[in-house]
Amino acid sequence: NHQGRPVAALDCEMVGGGSDGTLDLCARVCLVGEDERVLFQSFVLPLIAVSDY
Repeated sequence: NHQGRPVAALDCEMVGGGSDGTLDLCARVCLVGEDERVLFQSFVLPLIAVSDY
């Protein structure tokens, strides 16, 4: 029960980094409102190389 306050969900899509791909890196972020409207979405450029999609 959020008692009339706005609610949103945050999702992060992850990729693998490091030499064996086991380091979790955020590659995309999406914020969705309770009415299922996309409030924000963006790709994220990891600071280290991606080795596993």
